[in-house]
Amino acid sequence: MNKYILTNVPIPEQEDRTALIGALFKQDRLEAISCYAPDTDNLNNIYVARVDSIAENIHAFFVRISKDELCFVPYEEVKNAVFTRKLSKKEIAVGDELLVQVNRLPLKTKQATATTKISLAGHFVA
Repeated sequence: MNKYILTNVPIPEQEDRTALIGALFKQDRLEAISCYAPDTDNLNNIYVARVDSIAENIHAFFVRISKDELCFVPYEEVKNAVFTRKLSKKEIAVGDELLVQVNRLPLKTKQATATTKISLAGHFVA
């Protein structure tokens, strides 16, 4: 049986940073191991985000993806949302947790933009 195991490992002397380690096992024997350094940006990263505020006047809401970072999400994205924690019967409420993917980096004074339409593309997707 073949297995591919991915895990995050803390990077020594770099607070709040991790590296991605991948290990390929073929018939319970380690076949290959890979280490991927983190990118400096979070474009296309997927997060379980917490709704921080709702801005009715601009038809959007803001989600917190880390202690220091908020992302703008257009309100129409709610219909595609995958909630990991739902606090009320409203369509969206402060405190709800949902999956988002960063699709645009911050620009000058504007926050990054995120989407609920998760796209998995890359080397490890089959």
